[in-house]
Amino acid sequence: RRLRLDSGKRWVGFVGRLIDHKARDLLSALDRLQSQEPNVGALIVALGAGDPEMESALKARAAEGRPVVMIRDRHLSEMPLIYQALDVLWLPSRREGASTVLMEAAAMRVPVVTYDIAGTRDIVSDKVTGRLCPVGRVDALVEATTELLRSAQRRRDMGSAARAHAERRFERLAVQDQVFNLYDALVDKILGSSESSPQTSGLKADVV
Repeated sequence: RRLRLDSGKRWVGFVGRLIDHKARDLLSALDRLQSQEPNVGALIVALGAGDPEMESALKARAAEGRPVVMIRDRHLSEMPLIYQALDVLWLPSRREGASTVLMEAAAMRVPVVTYDIAGTRDIVSDKVTGRLCPVGRVDALVEATTELLRSAQRRRDMGSAARAHAERRFERLAVQDQVFNLYDALVDKILGSSESSPQTSGLKADVV
């Protein structure tokens, strides 16, 4: 109710900046999905400055009476409410680092459908915690989303797997351990090299 969403519909969401490399295929995917599944709505959370034309196009679709809801930046405390409202999260990004949005969705048990790129395949396990689609293949993005929307059990299974994965990989203490282990390995490597190389004889004391 707070987000003005019809509880009788399934909701696909996008959280991020409405810019080319993140959302180039968002509109075409949305049009194709809603033409096939009229009972599917889209919740777009636009973060930061985006492409004005893309924002206008989304608002125009909402003005036509289509179930498209766009909201601007939200405080971090409101994000759990947003993720809870979603059945599937989209991230049709063509370039991505370690996506906070994907980690947050996993923590909230929301399966994701995203493009298969370096920054997403490190977070999403295809057909386990979400779906990875070939870059630019809007048809694959829509097909994977449709399959999930038609199976509540599949969404629950993927959501549970995503949550477990997030706890193992992305929980604060788990990340801390990974960072410290990496530092330990690098220091051991440097110290090992310094012991065997007379040119780095002063390195050990500096590192320690």
